[in-house]
Amino acid sequence: MATITAPDRASRHVATPILLPESDMAARGGPAPLLALVRASGRIVMDDVTPLRALPGGTENPPAHDAKREFFFGTSQLVAAEVVLPDLENSLLVGTKAGG
Repeated sequence: MATITAPDRASRHVATPILLPESDMAARGGPAPLLALVRASGRIVMDDVTPLRALPGGTENPPAHDAKREFFFGTSQLVAAEVVLPDLENSLLVGTKAGG
């Protein structure tokens, strides 16, 4: 599984159909560098996410700053979903790049 580790490398890569970034990459550079790496209808997948219900405070009192979810759900350039695994303690975020 290849992982791009630096947002500034975006200009050196051809747009890809799927990207599996390191978990802190979205927090470091915001959505623009990652979105530049993915072609329209391509996907960004981020694993190692804790579902809101499993966090202290749950869905009633979510964290004030959640960089991963803000990245996936805070831009109109991604259509995103959170997939909660059967153990209810782990999830992943999947975003499909909008546009054509």
